[in-house]
Amino acid sequence: MTIANQTNRTSGVGAGVVLEIPYVFPTLASGDLIVTKRLTSTGAETVLVEDAGSDGYTATYGSGGGIVTTSDSIASTSTVHVVRNTPRTQNLNLEQGGAFNADNVEAALDKLTKIVIQNKDLIDNKGLEFPSTDAAGLTNEVPNSVDRASKVLSFDSAGNATASSAVPTGSVSFSTIGTNIAEAADASAVRTLLSIDAVVDVRDHGATGDGSTDDGAAIQAAMDSISAGTVLFPIPDVAYSYATTLDKPSNVSMVGVSERGSILSYTGTAKAISCSYANATVDSSEISNLRITCTSTATDAIYCKATQDMIIRNVFIQNLNSGGTNGIHLDGACHFMQIQSCRVFAGTVGILLEDQATFLDNNSVVMRDTYVTGTETSVKVKYNSNADHNNLKLDTMKFDPGGSVHTTNAIVELEQAQETVIHNCYFEPHGDATAPNIKLIGNTFNTVITANRLQQNGSHSPGAIQCAGTSSGTVISNNIITGNTGTIVAFQSGVDNVFADNTLASLITFQDSWLRPKTISVSAGKDYTLRYRGWVDREWNISHDFSRFYDDFHLFDSSTLDTRWDIDDGDVVAAQTQAIHGVLGLTTSDTINTTCIVRSPKRIISSNKSILSFRATTQKTNVNTQMGIWFDATSYIYFELDTAVDGNWHLVSRTGGAETDTDSSEAADLDQHIFKIEMLNNSLTFYIDGALVGTISTNILTSTSQVHMFNKTLTNANKAFTVDTVSILQVR
Repeated sequence: MTIANQTNRTSGVGAGVVLEIPYVFPTLASGDLIVTKRLTSTGAETVLVEDAGSDGYTATYGSGGGIVTTSDSIASTSTVHVVRNTPRTQNLNLEQGGAFNADNVEAALDKLTKIVIQNKDLIDNKGLEFPSTDAAGLTNEVPNSVDRASKVLSFDSAGNATASSAVPTGSVSFSTIGTNIAEAADASAVRTLLSIDAVVDVRDHGATGDGSTDDGAAIQAAMDSISAGTVLFPIPDVAYSYATTLDKPSNVSMVGVSERGSILSYTGTAKAISCSYANATVDSSEISNLRITCTSTATDAIYCKATQDMIIRNVFIQNLNSGGTNGIHLDGACHFMQIQSCRVFAGTVGILLEDQATFLDNNSVVMRDTYVTGTETSVKVKYNSNADHNNLKLDTMKFDPGGSVHTTNAIVELEQAQETVIHNCYFEPHGDATAPNIKLIGNTFNTVITANRLQQNGSHSPGAIQCAGTSSGTVISNNIITGNTGTIVAFQSGVDNVFADNTLASLITFQDSWLRPKTISVSAGKDYTLRYRGWVDREWNISHDFSRFYDDFHLFDSSTLDTRWDIDDGDVVAAQTQAIHGVLGLTTSDTINTTCIVRSPKRIISSNKSILSFRATTQKTNVNTQMGIWFDATSYIYFELDTAVDGNWHLVSRTGGAETDTDSSEAADLDQHIFKIEMLNNSLTFYIDGALVGTISTNILTSTSQVHMFNKTLTNANKAFTVDTVSILQVR
């Protein structure tokens, strides 16, 4: 055959289907092709195997080429390459004097031609080629393995191949950027050219750190020398002392070395460091790893105005011992700032946030992992009648009252603050602290106080937490409150406030004999939810028409019930109440007609638009048991079991002496059941374990009444009646 072209390879791009790739170069048989799948993105290759089930191919062969078909679908991210691979062997044996077979000779020549084409393909496309016009005598041979080990291939000045371990010296051609770098005046100019933030050492500008030289001008010069970057304060011999306020430019960080080992000693009476800008400015910088000591009556250790995005981290502030005022002062338009891992001691307010006429509010400020002492207040949000403060977060903080001034000032005071979260903070006890730990005033709403430790050692007035002004939407939950105080929370205003699921540890004065918090005061407002260990007490809620409440309270130790619940044992002295933890037990003595009665102390449930449920266990013989509501001896609604009549539960409604008594046909037993009464002004519906057992539409009590539970023995034997849950749902 003739070989009319020098093609040696072809390829096909995948399309998510089996790929058929025609080729036009002659082949003889299996083994004459190498088929490779290559992943375009990484160059990873897989050699396909002929006639294999997976990652394989089949092929046809012939003098005019053939077709390669893949076994698998080929994704569009891969390409299949087909390359001729004629074996470099010679299989023709011509014998001396033997017959001349033209076909055999031509086949051998064809094979040689194909091998030549393959070699040419490798030389032209894959090899390093030297121009034919190069001068004679050049050395193109690569140095031997010993000479070229751990070196790079290079060429000498004549163009000879050699091995080198370094870039040859001499003139090279620079690009424009390379020329600019080479011609830059100094390292600072190079950083500016390459947009690399500068790092400036205050000592390079003359700061001494000896504690006596005024380093203020040198530090200011260092900060003014860069438009963005870091001013570094290496650990001084004593301290970097200065008397004039340092004005930190935006986007310039002040960073000390080690754990607050770099000491700044401010001897003036104004601001130690000021981050104050004419307009709201994004300040992508930080003040970190510094110890700032104010040795005179400084107004502020760190002062910020119109500062956004700045971080104050790992800074120790001492502005207390010499009669200073504030530790950190955010004076309007300070947004998205973070105060992290700091210790702040201040003569008046540890951290102060206030609004201004021009710079308005402070938004989205986060304080975390910081210890704060302010002799007057640790953290204070002050309202100057310009704008509210939004989204303040205090997380994992420790607050120390710091002095006897807390007889009049709260530890944390929020005025006109919205959406504040106080979480996982510890309030240090102080024996003479009589002001609140937390005080909400003004239009402060949607405050979340959760997972904190409030340790009370004083008699806080009006409460450890005070919600005053028009504070609404306050959620106080899952806190641990310990110590001894008068009132836990004083709700003095607002709506939709919640006290729920807090732990009152070792606070006997906080709890009544049912282990409910009795030191919650509500003097104004409406729509309160107060819950403790499952309790929601109606008497705590001050509501208005159409407000909805859900009460689900568990009964605890009733052996020494206080005046919140009236125990009426009737005329029989031997009658008694018994209880185990979590269960109210009305168990009679073994004297006939002994009666136990438990009623709520106030009329806390309306017989109109209310649902009352009891989860209870009763006796079924020689007993009279009742559970429902009670207005007086002539007006009531209840389930009644009177085995002197029969053994069924009766549904009873009485008002003004007229009574309706309906037999439910449900026999009493010794199992626990849920008894529910749905009460409207014109109908009553009774359920046992969710099943309807009867309705009443006559003689319906319509007055606000007491929760009523009654048990009487009709024989000389103890009769137990236990209730572990009472639920009230009502609309007022």
